[in-house]
Amino acid sequence: MGWWQISEKMVNGDGPADIMEDAIAKISKEYQKDLGREPYKEELEAVLEFCASSANLISSGEIAEDGPGIYWGIKKMNRRLGELN
Repeated sequence: MGWWQISEKMVNGDGPADIMEDAIAKISKEYQKDLGREPYKEELEAVLEFCASSANLISSGEIAEDGPGIYWGIKKMNRRLGELN
């Protein structure tokens, strides 16, 4: 499994991509079962933002600093109104 740069301070990896592929497949099954269609890209983005924000992992307005691990040095910037702290 490898990791690669996606910006100056951010990385992505095979492991997270494999997990996300599995999650997207499960989400797609839910959309097919209940709505009879695949999810739109915007719906997938919205569910990721919703779950990540609720879990306090990531959200818009946060930047990662250089560091040795996945959840290092998250600096919380001003959050949009209505988001969880």
